[in-house]
Amino acid sequence: MTLRRKVNIGLRVFLIITVLTIIVIMTLTLDKRTWASLKDFKIIYLALCFVLWGLYITMDGLRVQILSSALGKRISIKTAISVITSGLFLAAVTPFQTGGLPVQLYILKKEDISIGKGSVILLFRGILELFIFIFVVPLIFFYYKGLLTGKVTQALMRYLFIIYGIGIFLLIILILNPKIFKKVLYRFYFFLKRRRIVKTKRLLRLFRRLFVEVEDFRKSLRAYFSRQKLKLLLAFFVTIISYISLFLIAPIMLLGLGEHPPILETIYLQLILKFLLFFVPTPGASGVSEAAFVSLFKRISPVHLLGVYVVLWRFFTFYIGAAIGGFVIIRMLQRGEEEEIEKYKKKSVRRKR
Repeated sequence: MTLRRKVNIGLRVFLIITVLTIIVIMTLTLDKRTWASLKDFKIIYLALCFVLWGLYITMDGLRVQILSSALGKRISIKTAISVITSGLFLAAVTPFQTGGLPVQLYILKKEDISIGKGSVILLFRGILELFIFIFVVPLIFFYYKGLLTGKVTQALMRYLFIIYGIGIFLLIILILNPKIFKKVLYRFYFFLKRRRIVKTKRLLRLFRRLFVEVEDFRKSLRAYFSRQKLKLLLAFFVTIISYISLFLIAPIMLLGLGEHPPILETIYLQLILKFLLFFVPTPGASGVSEAAFVSLFKRISPVHLLGVYVVLWRFFTFYIGAAIGGFVIIRMLQRGEEEEIEKYKKKSVRRKR
């Protein structure tokens, strides 16, 4: 199936799930008080939300720039933002939000960044976010023990602990002892050859190229930790600024609707929500994200505002970036780059194996 067809199908699924979810939430929450609050909505707060979103995406792009420069590769802020937004768009149209990696690697490759180095850049973009979770989430659990009492959030927590556990375990093995992967893949190849399922050495050559990329990946990791600690620290501080900008949008929106939310708790709730929504099976976490938002934020938002609130929150935290990423992907398809992207998809899949 071509990338163009996958995007079309995924986009339709995403829109159907999102629209149906919003209709259900709106039906359960809208009343006369909602319209009164919307009439009194202060436009200046909406403008401030756009400013905060702009700061968030710029800082996120700067983070990718810093991580690239740490490996000796300089990219423009425009390219960095294209990497981020294309990932958001393809996350919206693929299950488990994983479709963005091949395109992101392809964009970086056009800047002369290898698949191994590109994978490290994208990996560390996620690791820097994980560091924030490691430091902050225990404090949230300690001071706000009642935040995760909802059935939806508890189910997501159990699911994600399994996913994160498997992912971290495989990453540690890849970093510390990649020979295990080599042995497994070689044995797999010779098993297929003995069964005459594979009759040429093409698969073996692909595995060998994969091992080269894995070694490039490990060298890039060593470069970060041995020679680029200051740049990693700078990227971490940029990540914090980016997150603060993004997470201030939700309380600002409630202020515009005439409410006075506890700002710190609102930020905590969003941090938990972002953690919960990683690797959700639905495209763009559609349906699940809205349900989880309602489950968590009903403690600080009046019920009659929850429907409007969740739409505004998704608009700023996901829809804008995904829309920009959609234009980036469309331009690539118009330039006939689909075949190149498919090659990177196959290579990224082989790296996962």
